[in-house]
Amino acid sequence: MSKIKIGLTGTIGSGKGSISNCVKISGNNFHYTSLSDRVREETEKRNLEKTRENLINIGNDLREEFGVSILAKRTNDILKGINSDLILIDGIRNPGEVEELRKSKNFYLIGIDASLDTRFLRIKNRAREKDPNKLEDFKILDYEDRGFGNKELCQQTESCLELCDYLIWNEEPFDDIEKSHLYNSFFDAYNLFKGNDEKRKRPTFEEQFMTEAYTWAKKSTCMRRKVGAVATKNKRLLATGYNGSAKGFEHCENTGCLREIRGIPSGEHLDICRAVHAEENIVAQAAYQGNSIEGSTIYVTNYPCYRCAKLLTNAGVREMIYGKFYPSNLSEIHFYEGMKKGLINIRRFEGVTWRQFHNVF
Repeated sequence: MSKIKIGLTGTIGSGKGSISNCVKISGNNFHYTSLSDRVREETEKRNLEKTRENLINIGNDLREEFGVSILAKRTNDILKGINSDLILIDGIRNPGEVEELRKSKNFYLIGIDASLDTRFLRIKNRAREKDPNKLEDFKILDYEDRGFGNKELCQQTESCLELCDYLIWNEEPFDDIEKSHLYNSFFDAYNLFKGNDEKRKRPTFEEQFMTEAYTWAKKSTCMRRKVGAVATKNKRLLATGYNGSAKGFEHCENTGCLREIRGIPSGEHLDICRAVHAEENIVAQAAYQGNSIEGSTIYVTNYPCYRCAKLLTNAGVREMIYGKFYPSNLSEIHFYEGMKKGLINIRRFEGVTWRQFHNVF
């Protein structure tokens, strides 16, 4: 295969910057660049200090003036003369940039994420000037970076994570890079996309079950957000679910969305909805079939709402693995307390995403 381009996107403090160190010590012939370099170059032209605020504002200015793909276009122009076997492109924060980079042959996007607590601790330990030193302040910064409430031309890290070909859940410390989970996961993805990994001809159970959850999401009749979920135990499928109207009732796509009719904003008053959530349908289906989901692992395409978080904890679910993050402060508090008490664990999916599943396997 010709040279391969791997884009990197991820949340603040997830460990994106450590990927270049992983590749450096591996001995691979590679070239590293970042879309953020284009912003820094523009900052120098404007004789401004390279503060986080200035870099964010200038990046947004460039996208507004030249289009959301401008940083990717400038980077692609620079990379035309590079002949390295592997090109790493860091700093991807907008879906328009992903779309532009995908025009290149052999481009793949790897996303990196970790829990809020782990990322906040890393931020505190690196002690950069003007980094937040309170968890609540960090959460505000994190939500802004993810793109919740931002304009489309601004940073949209969460939307980029949804477009990834491979996701890494990076909770472990970097004491020994060559033995780290980040190192092994990155090269697992790299070798898969190069097509030269003889050991990885089959998907992991996690990849298989999450792809199954996304398949069930296609059954959803919700007009706002299609969610699918599967419950598993001992590598066996127990129950499936998707969000839609109660059994025997008209689908929302026929009656119209009750929430839209009443003008209810996203994330508010979730009880005012004709749909039964995917997680609720799993509990109902398991009960109907006489299957216990106590001790099970549930794979769900979207981060659970507070109502479902409480329901699944009461049902004895051992672990929740989600695909797309959805901001729900009450759910986050619930899972944080539940994990401290050893009641339930929650983390993001890791591996080849459903978008690349059939291409890879």
